[in-house]
Amino acid sequence: MLVDKPLGFTSHDVVAYTRRLLQVKKVGHLGTLDPLATGLLVLCLGKATRLAKFMSGWDKVYIGIVRLSHATTTYDLEGEPLEKPTAARVEKGEIINLLSGFKGRIRQLPPKFSAKKLRGKPMHRYARQGIPVQVEAVEIEIYDIKLLKLLPDQLWLRVSCSAGTYIRSLAHDIGQALGCGGYLSYLRRVRFGSFSLADALPMDQLFRLHQKGKLEQKIIPVEALFPELPALIVDSQGRQKLLHGMRLSREECQGEIPIPAERDYCKALNSEGKLLAVGRFVQTGDTCGEEFQPEVVLGDG
Repeated sequence: MLVDKPLGFTSHDVVAYTRRLLQVKKVGHLGTLDPLATGLLVLCLGKATRLAKFMSGWDKVYIGIVRLSHATTTYDLEGEPLEKPTAARVEKGEIINLLSGFKGRIRQLPPKFSAKKLRGKPMHRYARQGIPVQVEAVEIEIYDIKLLKLLPDQLWLRVSCSAGTYIRSLAHDIGQALGCGGYLSYLRRVRFGSFSLADALPMDQLFRLHQKGKLEQKIIPVEALFPELPALIVDSQGRQKLLHGMRLSREECQGEIPIPAERDYCKALNSEGKLLAVGRFVQTGDTCGEEFQPEVVLGDG
């Protein structure tokens, strides 16, 4: 399910609210949004939570506003100022040239106040307790970064990036590069993989649809996921083997079998088009060649 997360809600708030409405035990989300961020939050319901591992690495697109004045402890407007405000004096050409330097593969320091795990705990817990931690830079990729609007103290940006990118860190780094300091004052996620914010449901609409008994109609079936993956069609015998986590030989699979297939994910469907499993072909180590190894089995019930 696609939800337009409102300002002030945590991603967990949206999960808990949806779980109560739908009376579903298992609900998870992809790509945490901070309380000050809004926009597209992808929820996985029921057995679809098992597919999160295949979607969490999808690319994302954001609209953000960088306030040029000073840096903050959290890299956004919630944090304490790290220096006195400085009037920004920047020109459009300078900004465009600077932003081009952030495109491509770069190393980025995650904010200390973030949900990124360190020793099994979110880093913001250490930061709020004043416990110093060593934050290591990670490699991310900025596919595109466009200047949408330039105001005396604001940069309006559209950023297309890889999973693991922190727009707050990007805002902080831009401010540092300009010499005036900067922080993220607004963030809205407009795309997650192939999902668009235009198809997301506002929170208040969730309740109205639930009252009318129409909320379940907005659930995206798992069969609509992963259109890019090759599809294997299995018969009743193959279905039974998959449901027990057993491998299938190439001869037991029909459909778009990729060659070479090693390390490439495939989806296995029954004859009615129901998603049974997601997995990949592996070498058997004997003369039998390659076999399809299911990694996540959903069943077709």
